[in-house]
Amino acid sequence: MADRFEDYESKSSMIRSLEPRLQNILFALKAINKESFGKCEICKKDIEKARMDANPAARTCKKHLES
Repeated sequence: MADRFEDYESKSSMIRSLEPRLQNILFALKAINKESFGKCEICKKDIEKARMDANPAARTCKKHLES
């Protein structure tokens, strides 16, 4: 029973960490055919190419990464 609980906790933690990433990917897919794709949500400037290459679902530029 303890092993089952530990496995459940581990999977729950993984889901909590992956859910925001999934939401960002879904958002990016919806925005891909719009002018907003690849633009920082805060300053509206283009997101750096290296950042978009590393994370195509990025919603902010490096300057506003922590915002």
